[in-house]
Amino acid sequence: MIQQEAVSKNAGPVARPKNPPYVRPANTKVTNYTRSVEINCSAAKAYPFCFSLEGFMTQFPHPVKDYVGPDQWAKDEIASFKYKQLVWTNWKVQFIEAEENVKFCDVMIEGYLKVFEHTHSFKTLGPNRIVYTDSIDFASGLGTFIDRVVGLRVMDSLFSKRHLLLKPALER
Repeated sequence: MIQQEAVSKNAGPVARPKNPPYVRPANTKVTNYTRSVEINCSAAKAYPFCFSLEGFMTQFPHPVKDYVGPDQWAKDEIASFKYKQLVWTNWKVQFIEAEENVKFCDVMIEGYLKVFEHTHSFKTLGPNRIVYTDSIDFASGLGTFIDRVVGLRVMDSLFSKRHLLLKPALER
C-alpha cells in the first residue's frame, strides 16, 4: 500500500468559486487517454466514494499534502493540493460536471499541463457490478508528439496504479 502524507482539510464552510466557467484554451489539440476497470460494487457505492477526498486519497498513488477543499465534492467546487512525483507539484481542479451515479468531470485550472479534463464514468453491468472509466483529454503544451510518446505513458502509469488501488477499496 502506498503511504500518503498527512492532509490538512478545510474545516470551515467552503466558499463558492468566483472563477468564470471553464473554457478549454483556444486552438489546443488534445490527446485522449482512457482506461476502464470492472468492479464488483454498485454505482451507488462507487460514485460518492470516488467523488470525495477519501476516495481520491485511497486511489491516488503519489504522496499528497496541503489539500484545501471540501471532503465531499460537488459541481463547481474547487480543490487544490500538492503531490510528489519527482518534485512537489501544485494542482488545482474545478468539478464542472456531476451526474449522480453516472459521471463527474474535473478540470485542471492550475498546474503544469496546458489542458487536463478528466471524466470519471460509472456504467452499471448488474446489481453489484460496474465498469469504472477514466477518460482524460490532455495537452502538455509541448506538442502532440510529446503528448503521444511521453504523456500517454505517464497517464497509463498513473491510472493503472489508481485502478489497482480503487478496485479492492470498492470491493470490500
